Amino acid sequence: MHVRVRKNKSGSTSIFVVACKRFPGKKNPQPLVVKSFGSSNDPQKIAALYEEANKFANSTKYTPFLRINNESDIKECKIKNIGFEQFYGKLFERYFGKIDLEISETDYQIMQQLTLMRIAQPVSKLKTSEIASAFNCNALSLNKIYKFLDKLTDINIEKLKMHVFNNTKTLLGTTDLRVLFYDLTTIYFENNSISELKHQGYSKDGKSQHVQISLAFIVTKFGLPVGYEIFAGNIYEGKTLIPVLTKLRTNYGINDVTIVADSAMLSNLNLNELTAHKFNYIVAARIKNLSTNLQKIILDTTDYESLNEDIKHKTIKLDDRYLVLCHSNERAEKDAYEREKIITRLEKFLGKSARDTMRGALKKPYIKLSKASIVELDTQKLQRVAKFDGYFGFYTNTEANTQTVIEHYRGLWQVEQTFRVTKHNLAIRPVYHYQDRRIAAHFAICFLALALLRTAEYLLAQTGYIISSEKLHCLLQQVKSVQIINKNQKFYIVADLPPEINQIYQALNIPKLQIFTARNLDL
Repeated sequence: MHVRVRKNKSGSTSIFVVACKRFPGKKNPQPLVVKSFGSSNDPQKIAALYEEANKFANSTKYTPFLRINNESDIKECKIKNIGFEQFYGKLFERYFGKIDLEISETDYQIMQQLTLMRIAQPVSKLKTSEIASAFNCNALSLNKIYKFLDKLTDINIEKLKMHVFNNTKTLLGTTDLRVLFYDLTTIYFENNSISELKHQGYSKDGKSQHVQISLAFIVTKFGLPVGYEIFAGNIYEGKTLIPVLTKLRTNYGINDVTIVADSAMLSNLNLNELTAHKFNYIVAARIKNLSTNLQKIILDTTDYESLNEDIKHKTIKLDDRYLVLCHSNERAEKDAYEREKIITRLEKFLGKSARDTMRGALKKPYIKLSKASIVELDTQKLQRVAKFDGYFGFYTNTEANTQTVIEHYRGLWQVEQTFRVTKHNLAIRPVYHYQDRRIAAHFAICFLALALLRTAEYLLAQTGYIISSEKLHCLLQQVKSVQIINKNQKFYIVADLPPEINQIYQALNIPKLQIFTARNLDL
């Protein structure tokens, strides 16, 4: 292609980009106007148009016109979704394109496309191989996928995790890594074979009939992933925290950090080890399970101080930690309301014989059996529980004020949302693999997909463009191209893009797709 300057009879000058094409019956190539850049009488405007046209000619590959005279001119027509490959593919190349893994370039392409497919259409590896070409991911045959998973060795997985951590650190800076959020969930399998990783255990998904593994995540206050670890499915949740944190410190050099976790991590052994390893922590306290003396201190409201219009607080110094206690009027109303709903559901069991009552009802809270095996409300338990309406607390070994402790703990929703994303958006469960090495590789790909998805969310939020991943993916689903093969030539027509897509592309500096409409076609 080249720039053509034409003098008009009116005295103005027009600027075009033209390309030459050979036509049947014509001896010499004929010029075709690819794009017109306008006309002007102003020499400065003409120079600007010429410069713009020259840039276009040097950066754009010429695509010939599609000529359709009859049905036989179209040999093949395919519709593909190119939104995910265009959007997440560019971000992958930008932020995860230089992971130093011991794999070939072809394997790297497979890893990228597997990551994109996990975001676009999270299904089994077999189903992925069948539908990948519809998302412009053409390197994903089933055989290639399994061969690649076998190449994701423990060394490569650790390198991948290190790269994700460094990406998070680059995006946030070290100051935003001082508070990290930890949680653990269980992931079940469709097969029930036992292995070193797969075991029966307590399932947080209510899938106790399945074998499972335990998955621990650490994320930042923005939801960006820091690291993950997988454990055998029968491990006790409280025993996972110290090994994960110790590994983070050893591998990533994280030292000055406060770990926020829920009450499942609460045990004297855990808290003592966190202190011994010089980790700061904020852990939810189970105040109803505390000693009688501590419960009396909690319920004594004479020395509580007002934090705001709703919350009162006080702090108790224990041996090597603080117990931060709070009472919220709004929370008290909510606790009472939730308890009344439970009692209402139990009313249908009251006064009935235990033999006539479903066994499940006997396990419900606030129920007891009389000597005659009649179901009754446990009024004493109700009174004990009602005393603690609105009270909550935290254990911490920091001297942070109550407001800071509450704000940090409220950030725990980030890791809870991360699990929702991995379980629902990325469909990390159920797992279909049998071999432990492929199970580990599967979680590595899911972790990389999570990092890519969270990076996109964070970058968009930083530009002021707030959009959920669900809505973003609905928009990307609309970005489609039509591939037409005409006389051994391929033509691509991109459907009109939703207006929001152009705004998103512009926000993240992603090149716009070139759109060919009906005006370009010789029909």
